[in-house]
Amino acid sequence: MRRATARFSALVCAGVLLVAVVASPAHAAPIVNQPANGPLNRISQDFTDFSNFSSYEFDDFTTAAAYLLTTLTVYGVEQGDSSQNVAVTAQIWNGLPGSGSIVLSANGAQVGSDLQFNFGNQLLGPGSYWLTAFVTRSFSVGGQWFWNENVPVTGSAAYFYNPGGGFGCGTSPVNGSVCPFGYEANMAFVLEGNLAPVPEPASLSLLGMGLLGGFAWRRRAVKQ
Repeated sequence: MRRATARFSALVCAGVLLVAVVASPAHAAPIVNQPANGPLNRISQDFTDFSNFSSYEFDDFTTAAAYLLTTLTVYGVEQGDSSQNVAVTAQIWNGLPGSGSIVLSANGAQVGSDLQFNFGNQLLGPGSYWLTAFVTRSFSVGGQWFWNENVPVTGSAAYFYNPGGGFGCGTSPVNGSVCPFGYEANMAFVLEGNLAPVPEPASLSLLGMGLLGGFAWRRRAVKQ
């Protein structure tokens, strides 16, 4: 009886170890890498004193696999006082505002002119998404922060979103080439993560066979 139980336990441990080895994630690597090589930069700020002019840039990206997100670096230009930041925010949407919703979000910090975030291994499934990042601060005290551009354009060009309508571009997201910039660009950022671990079918079959064999040994031991 004890010998059969020991064999059963050993099989279960071996099967779990096998799945863990097969499913172990790779080292963190860039999922999207868009350097700051564009001609200009674009406002992406939540103004606490002039809410009609709060504006957000959205850029799209696509993943073919599931990832555990680690870090995000957003490249920008500081034209004010970053110590006045009330918040530094990154959001990943499954569509643009008005048709999509927030999938993941993270609070971050401004380091120099750039925004840095830790997503803490949040799971992002395969699909197409929109990324936005912005600072929250007063214009009159803190000035402005701008997000650097990236070219050439891949996927969709960045969209400009000014829900208060202060810039005269309407209150829905609009392609930046239409309003207010007059030309297309992507936004500059690096999103990193690990491929999400997925057990291979073969390893699951081996685990199932091991468990069945273990149950058979256990039943035979009980009968004896």
